[in-house]
Amino acid sequence: MIRRLATLFAAALASALLSAAPNAQTNPDEAADAPFAITVRGDELSALLEGAGWVHDGTGRVPLYTVGFRSCPDCVAQHDGAYAKMAAAGADIRRILYARADSADGKPRSKPGERAMIAELWKTRDFALYQRWYETDPATFYEMETLPPDADSDPERAALVEKGRAFIRSLNDILAANGVETFVPAIFWQEKGVWQVYIGYDPQTFDTLILPRLAGA
Repeated sequence: MIRRLATLFAAALASALLSAAPNAQTNPDEAADAPFAITVRGDELSALLEGAGWVHDGTGRVPLYTVGFRSCPDCVAQHDGAYAKMAAAGADIRRILYARADSADGKPRSKPGERAMIAELWKTRDFALYQRWYETDPATFYEMETLPPDADSDPERAALVEKGRAFIRSLNDILAANGVETFVPAIFWQEKGVWQVYIGYDPQTFDTLILPRLAGA
């Protein structure tokens, strides 16, 4: 009996430790140790972020832009672990999503359903649609939900997908000019008129450093 209880306890402990561990697909070690100040081309960054197809719920006092793609594990981890905290700190979270361009050998790095969703979000800024997308595993969502019109055969919608990719290319250029290597997720906000960017997602760094700075912004 004692041996059986010990076995059950060990199994329960292992399960708890696994559930508490970070998602094996995330890369917290690749996250920045602190935000970077954007000291070059800040006005260009302002126009780029404001002109993107972001969606938000309209609450918060500090405009904050998040950038990522739907299947990015760190982006999902940040969404699940930090968005409510950022909102509580006063952030008006403006989500910018894009569909990754094909690889150099022409292999698609996004799915048709993802491209359809990106085109619709950039077209309509429909926050409720965004929420439904994030409430369901993407593969299940694309199979079970009624999706927006196809973005590959519609020139207007294909152009919106490409606009998202062009946004990323321009963002990469601005960050490179500031000595910052692009990595998603990325968040942008201003402190005393100066843009700040935090790259990646490390929950501990986020809670101890980023959130207090947002609250004081």
